[in-house]
Amino acid sequence: MKTSVWVTAGCVLALSVSVMAAEALTTVSLETLKAQGKLISGKVIDENGAVLKLENASGTPATMSCFAIDDPGISTGAYAIRGQVRCDNVQGQGYLEMWTHMDGGGKFFTRTLGQVGPMKSIEGTSPWRAFELPGYIADKTGKVTSLPSKLQFNIYLPGEGTVYVKDIELVAYSDDEAKAMLAGGVSKWSSGAIMGLVFGLMGGVVGGLGGLISVLSSRGKSRGFVFAAMYTSLVVGAVLLVVGLSLVMTSKGFGVWYPFVLMGALCMLLPAVSLKSVKRRYEDLELRKMQAMDAG
Repeated sequence: MKTSVWVTAGCVLALSVSVMAAEALTTVSLETLKAQGKLISGKVIDENGAVLKLENASGTPATMSCFAIDDPGISTGAYAIRGQVRCDNVQGQGYLEMWTHMDGGGKFFTRTLGQVGPMKSIEGTSPWRAFELPGYIADKTGKVTSLPSKLQFNIYLPGEGTVYVKDIELVAYSDDEAKAMLAGGVSKWSSGAIMGLVFGLMGGVVGGLGGLISVLSSRGKSRGFVFAAMYTSLVVGAVLLVVGLSLVMTSKGFGVWYPFVLMGALCMLLPAVSLKSVKRRYEDLELRKMQAMDAG
């Protein structure tokens, strides 16, 4: 297999694993919301799974309320609504929005108005990507004095355009994570960042290892190392894939199982596809070497 294929796959893995790992509290079922008459705006379509489609055809600014999560069951200092979003021909800068309504009154919002990452704004046309709307209710000491009574999910479009969202879930982070984050330190709130870094580095290793394997095998060097690395990658990939599938079966959130499944699949697929050609390359080089010796 060409070096570029390995390197590209490694880069895809490094860039794909950016969602945060956390405890899933609720998976938002679009079909259930529709059946119960609780879907406020948009329509549910089937694209290999339920997808919420929202369109602004008027060309004037519009905030579309999609659904609410009543009594969300949040008891820790940090939480988030997250999922997948894509858009078609959105004019101007739109955003996803979460309003947090607190017990006893009061509310605040979070909007995806960033330039990059899961809090990137919505504009133009883009493929599926992760989004995240975090909320923080702990003070700097990590103490939570009031809890959310309702979360409202909205989409704002300043002009014409269509937005699609899916795989929506509500997740919670621990009090320690919220405390450390609000204090400005590095915490497991960045478990997503840490997770992305770890799997991203592993993706870089996969790409780099693939490039090294390609170079060594093309020169007939380090046969033992090359095959040991490829078989090790197969085993590690199988383990990660089993872990990822077990997380799917136990209904863990997308952000939890996705990195394991992606990494496992790549670690298994890349060496499996190239193993035969690498073996043949070594055999051809060995045959040429023997023929040269006989000719001499």
